[in-house]
Amino acid sequence: MAKMSAQAHRREITKRARIENPDERGEEMTAEEVAEFLKLKVSTVRQLASMRELPVYKLFRYLVFYRNEIANYRNLMLRGTR
Repeated sequence: MAKMSAQAHRREITKRARIENPDERGEEMTAEEVAEFLKLKVSTVRQLASMRELPVYKLFRYLVFYRNEIANYRNLMLRGTR
C-alpha cells in the first residue's frame, strides 16, 4: 500500500473529525475560540481552515467551527490515527 503524504493524512483526519448529525456538532465557535482551544495563533487556525485541514463551515463570509468536531480533530491528531 502506498504511503500517504502528510497533507493527505491531515485531510483524512479532518474528514474523520466531521460529525454528520448537526445535533451532535456541539456549540459554534469562532476562529479566536478555536485558537485558544487548540493553543494556536488565530492566523494559523484561519490558514488551516482555508487549506481545509480543520473541519470548518462558511456561513456567508464567516468561518464557523463546531466544538465537537474540533475536539475530535484534536484527539485524532494527538493519537496520530490514520
